[in-house]
Amino acid sequence: MNEQHDVIVHEGAVDLDHDVVHGLAPDELIMRMEDGEEMLRPTMAAARCLLSVLMAISWQTISVGQVRDRLAVLVSLRAPDLIMGEHLWKGKVQWGAVREQMAMCPRVEWHEESGRILVALLIDGGWSEREVGMRALCMLYAFQPNQNSRPVIARSFACIGRAVGLTDRNPRSGVCAAMKRTVGELMLRMERLTRARGTGEFWFNKRRGCKEALSRAMMGKRNRAGKGKKG
Repeated sequence: MNEQHDVIVHEGAVDLDHDVVHGLAPDELIMRMEDGEEMLRPTMAAARCLLSVLMAISWQTISVGQVRDRLAVLVSLRAPDLIMGEHLWKGKVQWGAVREQMAMCPRVEWHEESGRILVALLIDGGWSEREVGMRALCMLYAFQPNQNSRPVIARSFACIGRAVGLTDRNPRSGVCAAMKRTVGELMLRMERLTRARGTGEFWFNKRRGCKEALSRAMMGKRNRAGKGKKG
């Protein structure tokens, strides 16, 4: 993961094509299909589902609590067995308010197999706002390279860290670790589902072509230099 990704992207050293299930982000797969390029329908349905769910539960959100609540409403409607026994709302009024919010979000293109895989990973650490929020925002960041299409709380690693309440001096490191675990596991499960292998490369990863730009960006930086050593 690249803590200097903003500098590198601005210098044009990162290829933004690579991402999710088969080396392409869901939005890229969708665009290619719309352009008439041949794609397998199951793959497209899975990609549409992943991106649409993540966009819906995070649409214009300002807190991870909103993300968790929207996911819970979606799951109660689409996969109720995954939420049985959970008491996430104080009553029908609160549940109805969140459902009204969901009605104003981008439409979810549900795909049973990939949808359930995504939900299972999002709630793997339980239904706490922090756990669900961290996983959802990491996935959204990974699968949606367009910064303007992400909420403010998912604009950068630092934003995600603050949103979930990380208090480390460098919250990016915690987000980076969560990104590797969560997104990597999702890719593995999607590969099993679609029987196709992805590249494992994401738009924000360091690429061979960006080494020189990274070197320039790091010139003069001493934050990684050891005590008594020259940077």
